[in-house]
Amino acid sequence: MTTEELIAELRTLHPQGILDVCADPYANYVATAGADGTIRIYALGSGAGTEANEPTSVLTHHRGAVARLYWLPAAYGNALLSAGHDGLLILWQDSGHGVWTISSKHQYDSPLADLSVTGGIACLMALDGVVALYSIEQTPVTLDLLCIGTHRIQGVPLVVSATAWNGGLRVACGLLSGHVLVYVVSDSGQGKQFTEVTRTQCNGLTTPIRGLAWGSPLLTSCPTLAVGYESGSIFVYDASSDALAFSAPIYREDVEAPLTRLSYGPTGTTLAVAFGNDGTKLIYPFGSSTCL
Repeated sequence: MTTEELIAELRTLHPQGILDVCADPYANYVATAGADGTIRIYALGSGAGTEANEPTSVLTHHRGAVARLYWLPAAYGNALLSAGHDGLLILWQDSGHGVWTISSKHQYDSPLADLSVTGGIACLMALDGVVALYSIEQTPVTLDLLCIGTHRIQGVPLVVSATAWNGGLRVACGLLSGHVLVYVVSDSGQGKQFTEVTRTQCNGLTTPIRGLAWGSPLLTSCPTLAVGYESGSIFVYDASSDALAFSAPIYREDVEAPLTRLSYGPTGTTLAVAFGNDGTKLIYPFGSSTCL
């Protein structure tokens, strides 16, 4: 029997709600993405109870809601990526003493929907169907984002997840229509080449996809792709080959609607799911599940 324990609770000062949250690589700080356009950084253990925690830093460059945050691995220093409904992709660096500066930013014409990072590559998705790949470049004094490939898909994308695959990348896109698109991305003489290998609706579902996650084969028999629908249906598929067998999931579970997010843990054996009215659940496709 697996049990989980709440180890920290944070009360933030966002006046209009939180759209995303992430922790630094050492789990000392948490960054929150606000619908008010701010990013607030909090020190864990800086207070608990009924009073709101005071942030150590407030980042304010976004002009619209901040949709996604990603804290980069420690090899890049102390750095954050943010994607906003204002179409801005921003790379932030901690200059010390709680002072954060912008080291790179890119403007898009459409609101940004999602962000996925794998192996030094950031994969960005905009609501107008643009998928962009950025290399996170490190210099002696700063970080930069170099665009290395773009592609436009048909449909309204909501989520994206990228993973390393056979010397290149696999990119999964989840659409408003309920379709899952999978691309293999490889190098060509003219840059990154996107090759569509799968376009399907899992079990014919037509509700929006709210979560996609590639699972590592580190402690499992095969790599996997987890798909979460707004209706609460979760499917896990064997991802051993380029073209996934979406007709035969290796695991399925239904949670309370609406499902809002899902994410694998680092070993690829545990799925964290957010759903319903503040509900969360840890799902073990290869074992038992636990509600929190």
